[in-house]
Amino acid sequence: MADVEYLYFYIEHYVKNEVDYPQLSKLSQESFEKFLTKAAIQVSRSTSPKQLYNLSREDVRELIYKIMYDVRLSGKRCVSPEMDKMYSFINHVGEPIFIHAKSKKEASERWKKAAHTSPKYWGKGKTLHKVVGISDDGNFLLDNGETRDLINDLNVVNLYGYGGKTNE
Repeated sequence: MADVEYLYFYIEHYVKNEVDYPQLSKLSQESFEKFLTKAAIQVSRSTSPKQLYNLSREDVRELIYKIMYDVRLSGKRCVSPEMDKMYSFINHVGEPIFIHAKSKKEASERWKKAAHTSPKYWGKGKTLHKVVGISDDGNFLLDNGETRDLINDLNVVNLYGYGGKTNE
């Protein structure tokens, strides 16, 4: 059986890029349920969760809802490099991408899995560094002394811990 983290990262990317939250807030409960079913069908077509992960469409629908709730519906999530272990790399267009992981090895593994979901996560391994703090201007400080700015939430992988908890 395949590693279900691929599916989590795919759904996280799908939810961040394909869901129109202002429009979603205008839907009735019945329309929202139809939307979740349609989203599960779209994700299932792209990822084959039944064959690869032995997950039903209802399981995928539930995952989409949980990730949607965490990403947008539950409000903002504050990030603290002291509490949440993070790593950062530069993608192929020069944007910093942040990955929540316990170790550099785990960050590298998650990065490789996330790269299967979108070319946005393609980059060079030599740019992967640990985030050690926040500078006075609000940028993230890295272990090599460099600072990187968080452009938006699309540049964060595994913020909500679907690939495993990061602060254990």
